Amino acid sequence: MRTMPGSRNAPGEFFSPQQVKLLGVATLVLNALCLLPLLNTPFLGDDSWCESTIRGFTELTNISLGQLWWAVEKDYLKGGRWYPLVAYYYPLFYFTTRETYKALVIALILVNVWQFGALVRGVTRSASMAVMAMLMPPLFFQLRLYHDPILSYYGLLQVETAFIFGSLSCFLKYLRTEKPAWLTGSAALYGLNLLTYEAFYGVFIAHVVLAYHRWGRLHYAKMAKALAPFVALTAVNLLVMMALRTLGNVKYQGNQLNLDPWVWGATLAKQAVGAVPLSYFATFREPLAGIFSTLPPTALFFTCIASIAFFFGVWRWFKGGERADVASGELRVMSLLGMILWLTPCVIVSGAAKYQQELKWGLAYLPVYLSYFGVIMLLLAALEFLSQKLMPLPRLRSALSLGLAASIACVFALNHMTNLFVVDSYRNAELRPRQLVETALKNGLFESVPTGAYVICGLPIRPWDTPAFYKMHSGRSVQIVRVGAFDMDDQLCALHIDAAFGWLNPGKKQKLLDFETSMRPRPAFAGYTSQFNGYQGPILQFKKTSQVTSTPPEVFLLRYSSSDEGSGIVVLGRVKKLKVGDERVLAAAASRVTVFVECREAPTIDNIKVRAQLVNLRTLKPGPWFVVDEANLNRGAKNSTGIVFTLESKQPGYGIEPRSVSVSPPCSAQLQGAAPE
Repeated sequence: MRTMPGSRNAPGEFFSPQQVKLLGVATLVLNALCLLPLLNTPFLGDDSWCESTIRGFTELTNISLGQLWWAVEKDYLKGGRWYPLVAYYYPLFYFTTRETYKALVIALILVNVWQFGALVRGVTRSASMAVMAMLMPPLFFQLRLYHDPILSYYGLLQVETAFIFGSLSCFLKYLRTEKPAWLTGSAALYGLNLLTYEAFYGVFIAHVVLAYHRWGRLHYAKMAKALAPFVALTAVNLLVMMALRTLGNVKYQGNQLNLDPWVWGATLAKQAVGAVPLSYFATFREPLAGIFSTLPPTALFFTCIASIAFFFGVWRWFKGGERADVASGELRVMSLLGMILWLTPCVIVSGAAKYQQELKWGLAYLPVYLSYFGVIMLLLAALEFLSQKLMPLPRLRSALSLGLAASIACVFALNHMTNLFVVDSYRNAELRPRQLVETALKNGLFESVPTGAYVICGLPIRPWDTPAFYKMHSGRSVQIVRVGAFDMDDQLCALHIDAAFGWLNPGKKQKLLDFETSMRPRPAFAGYTSQFNGYQGPILQFKKTSQVTSTPPEVFLLRYSSSDEGSGIVVLGRVKKLKVGDERVLAAAASRVTVFVECREAPTIDNIKVRAQLVNLRTLKPGPWFVVDEANLNRGAKNSTGIVFTLESKQPGYGIEPRSVSVSPPCSAQLQGAAPE
């Protein structure tokens, strides 16, 4: 044991009890500060196109939240999935806002970090090791432009990790006290883990390692008694899952296994490497200067301060001669637990055909979140082992501690800046456009849009452009039409433009759609209904009806774009004619255009000028441009940063090209509604 004469610290500890408490709080604060940028991220992944619009889905289909939850549970079973508790996300998204949801995810991550520190302390009996374990997560958490366990998926991995760490900590308590209550709590949390997600069946191996370390070969009966609940829970849940997959109709590719050992092994390696720091950064083609240039000075300043904190924390811990060695047995257990937490989450997900196709080096699927903690355990065990071996060589130990601390600080800085770059990319590409159109709808953009109208959404394709989203934010039941295609359109009841209007001009690559001419009879719009066919959640479908109509439909073209500064323009044109081809809108003529402009950079949105182009209604050839100042606008709602107004063509034979509408000052840059498709 290494203790210094006259040390005020407790024997076997580098930090005093008071320091441990303060440093524990400090590490949690540092973790929280590193996670704060998450508050400025959008709904992503399934959160974006499905879960975040669940309230609109229930309003469209007149289904209650309870009915939806029960139908989804049965649907999961039909599709061969056995994770009945995962449906907690329906009430989560039904009752919370984006801001609340993101704050909840941050809180859950902090709980995981605290649990991780408690687990490491329980294994090693070292408070200083626990503090280092709590310091390390910001070094390992990598945000990706992919399915990310921190940015998306309703806190699923944080909930699972809480169950797993809670189960292991309770099991440690049981091994040391042999009180049945601790074993019951550990088994219950492990069971909740199995019922919430399918990727962590192998975690019970960690319980085996802990039990063997406690009792070894001397008490096999005690080991069997302690491990029996975990073996039974694993076996029962595996049997249920296998039965469901055998008897069910497995349609989701992420649930279909490919047992080719070479493909499985390659995917497992990619998933495992994804937990190593900077594995995602290494795939970036963006130069460092490009990453730096996107970050505000405050972010760079925080990165520098946090890097200094990492440097001093690692340097003092590795160099300090006051703390006791962690016993070799505890180091072995910590290393084994690290391997289990790192690799077992990779095994199941690597067998899925979907991720065998998708994963590349640097990309990793959701279970990588638990793997981060496993690699942290391995790193700390290796550093502790190295520290002990260098004890007789104080000069080398001191020099190595400086180099190690500097390296870890640099890795943190690069990782944190990469994370900020990802956050900034998502904020500009998805958060600001979605917030813009939500604000426009709140200010009455759809007031003139009747029930059942077609709303054509141009490029870029945005996953939230769905009937449920527009019902949720405008109260209108409309039919969404896309010029391009999104993978989940069939589930979202979003029509491709060929499916919606292909009968107007069949067989031609470029279609001239005239919505003012008489139509042949077609089914009338009767609203929406829900279906559940084993496709991982509810499916929105049109209600079947025997009623037909020949009335020309009301068709609207919707375009919106936002700037990095928070300004934006939304243009909704009542379209008479439309020309489409090559998956984009080529020309459009609208009789009326409703525009919402938001300018958050200016103290007030006054003295604006609107510019737009007329277009020939018969040929769709461009006509003259016109400019309207604010005094002559047909204005609707207005506040300090936003305004709604309407433009109408007063020239016979001409309509307005809705994609041409642009607005000049007070914003720093002209807001253009016709970005090229």
